[in-house]
Amino acid sequence: MPNSDGMYLSDTPLTDMEIFIGLTSWRSSTGAVLGSESGNLFISWNNAALDCYASCGAVLKRTGIYSNPDLMQEAFGTLGVVAAASAPPGSPYIVRPQPGPSSISGTSDPLGIQNIPPMPSSRMPTRVGAQSGPIAKGIKINSVDVLHTNFAAQTNVQFGLKSIQFLGDNAAGNQQAPVVTDLIAYGNNGLSLIATPPGDGSKWNKKNIVVATPSFIILPDTEVVARFTSTPTGSNAFQFQGIVLHCSYNFC
Repeated sequence: MPNSDGMYLSDTPLTDMEIFIGLTSWRSSTGAVLGSESGNLFISWNNAALDCYASCGAVLKRTGIYSNPDLMQEAFGTLGVVAAASAPPGSPYIVRPQPGPSSISGTSDPLGIQNIPPMPSSRMPTRVGAQSGPIAKGIKINSVDVLHTNFAAQTNVQFGLKSIQFLGDNAAGNQQAPVVTDLIAYGNNGLSLIATPPGDGSKWNKKNIVVATPSFIILPDTEVVARFTSTPTGSNAFQFQGIVLHCSYNFC
């Protein structure tokens, strides 16, 4: 069936995605890969101290797309035909006006109905007007479970999660520093410091840490990195298994 009826996008994300970043995805600050066999059929880490990082490669991103004649054949707004007419000679865009919403001003969908209900009242076009840009897609991290167990009291246990966007050259042709954003500021964040009863590694702490201001990760060239550190009071005094990301997602 041709797409002349329009392209409809899911407006409301689902909230039931879990991404397990197990220990084989982590490296210590010295570059060593973590992981050792455990009698409880999981991989864990025992050490006198640990400072490790993981790149959350399973966080799939979408940067959002505007409408174009290949996706929608309607022409909304007053500037679509003018914009299409400025296309290079021989381009099919000359005879196919620009639909909306697009990056071209004046091409917003007047009905704003390119979404699939249900949708929150704050996004209903009958209340807030037509859609003016691409709907946020991909993944939004809402909270993180940190999995560890303490054989003995810990001096310090800390966790942090951040996004790092790598930028291209600026207008002057100079390289730019990455933009680093804390999703969960590095710190204790309520992680347990006391021995986990009965203190033999048979039971684990699962601490959920909430992302204070969750948002879809849509910026191009963005990596999500987690950090976990633990400083025990003695040798082999804790185990670390990894983290679980609880996410909202919207890919369609």
